[in-house]
Amino acid sequence: MANWQNFEFFIPRQTDRQVLSAAEGAFKKADVPIGSMHFTLAMGPAYSGTPATVMAEADLQRVLSAETQMIGNFAFQFGGDKLWVRINRESDLRDKVLVQLTALTSEPHLLAVEKALALAVALKDCLKEMNARAALDMFGTQVSSHFEMREANLAKLESTMERLVVEFGSNVATQRRELDEEFTQRRHALDAETTQLRSELLAEYEGKQARLQSVEEALQERLKAVDDAHARHARRKIREDLKKELASRATTFNLTAGTQGMRKPISSFLTILLCLFALGLVAYSWEMFRLLQSGAVVSNGMLVALAVRQAAFAAAFGSTAIFFIRWSNRWLDQHASEEFKLKRLELDFDRASWVVEMAMEWKEENQGDIPTQLLERLTAHLFDTPENDEPENSSLERLASTLLGASAEATLQLPGGGSIKLDRKSVRDLAKPGG
Repeated sequence: MANWQNFEFFIPRQTDRQVLSAAEGAFKKADVPIGSMHFTLAMGPAYSGTPATVMAEADLQRVLSAETQMIGNFAFQFGGDKLWVRINRESDLRDKVLVQLTALTSEPHLLAVEKALALAVALKDCLKEMNARAALDMFGTQVSSHFEMREANLAKLESTMERLVVEFGSNVATQRRELDEEFTQRRHALDAETTQLRSELLAEYEGKQARLQSVEEALQERLKAVDDAHARHARRKIREDLKKELASRATTFNLTAGTQGMRKPISSFLTILLCLFALGLVAYSWEMFRLLQSGAVVSNGMLVALAVRQAAFAAAFGSTAIFFIRWSNRWLDQHASEEFKLKRLELDFDRASWVVEMAMEWKEENQGDIPTQLLERLTAHLFDTPENDEPENSSLERLASTLLGASAEATLQLPGGGSIKLDRKSVRDLAKPGG
C-alpha cells in the first residue's frame, strides 16, 4: 500500500481572479472534478458550497471583478471530504499551496494514483510554482548579482574545504600508520617482557609450592596427632558432663508436674470410695447397735440383712484401702527402680569409657583391633536394662484377692435370702476377659 504525504509549494502573489482561474484550469487539466469550494475574505463573509453555488454569489463576483487580493484563503475539495487543495496568502510576494493527500493511504479508492499525480503536476504548472531563480528575479538585478557573487564565494569556500579535508585525511592516514607501527613495536616489546616475567613468576611459584607442600605434610601429621588428642579429650569431657548430669538427677530425681498430676484423679477417686465405704460401715454399725440396745423385737431377716450390709461395706472399705496401699507402693517401686537404673547407667558410662580407652591403647601398641572375644567379655551386659518379670495383676483380680485374703474361699449372704460363694478358681474366672 502506498504511503501518501501532504506537500506544499509557493507561487507568486496574484489577484483573486488569477488564482481562481489557475486552480480551476489545473483541476480541468488533470480531469479531477471539484466537489466544493470555500473562500474566506480578508474583510467580509466566507463563501462555501458547490462551484456553481459559490460562483453565483453576486458579492463574490464583484470582488473578483475588482482584480484585487481580498480573498485570504482558497480551499478546493475533491475525491470526497478528505482531499483538499488550500491556497493561503503568505506575504506580499508569494502564496503557499498545500495539497492534502494523506487520506489516500488508508482510503485509496478516493482518487486513482494517476489522477493524484496528474493533479499535482497540473497545480504546479498552472499556479506557476516558484523556484530559487524566480524568487531572486523578483527582488531585482542588484539582489540577483549579490546572490550570484555569494554563490561564487561559497563555491570557492567549498573547494578550499574539500582540499583541506583531503590534506587532513592524508595527514591522518600517515599519522595512523606511524601510530600503528609504534604500537606494534611496543606490543612486541611488552609481550617479550611479559613472557620473561611469567617465566620468573612460574619458577618462583613452583619453588614456593614445593616448600608449601612439605610444610603442609608436616602440618597434617601434627594435625592428626592433635585430632587424636582432641578427640580423646572431647570424649572424656562428654563423659564427665554425662556423669554430672546423672549425678544431679540422682540427687534430685523428681517427676514432672504433669506426670505427678496424672495420679491425682485415681487417688481422689479411691479417697472418695474409702470415705463412702467408711460412711456406710459406720451407718449400718450404728443401726445394728441401736437395734440391739433398744431391746425391741427384731426379725432375724432384718438382723441378717443389716449384718450382711455391714460386712459388705467393711469388706469394700478394707479391699479399697489395701488396693490403694498396693497401688501407691507400686508407684514407689517404679520410682525407686528408675533411680537404680540411673545409677547403673552411670556405672555403664564408666565401663564404656574404660573399654574405649583400652581398645585405642591396644590398637596403638599392637597395631590391630582388640580381639572380639575379649571385647564381648568386657562389654557383657553393658547398657542392658533388667526386665521386671513379675506379672501385673488386673485391678479386678487384686480386688478379689484382697477380699479373699488368705482364705481359700468366702461366702457372702445376699439380702432377701441366698448367698454367693467365691474361691480362687472363681476369682481367676472373673479376671478373664468376659468373665
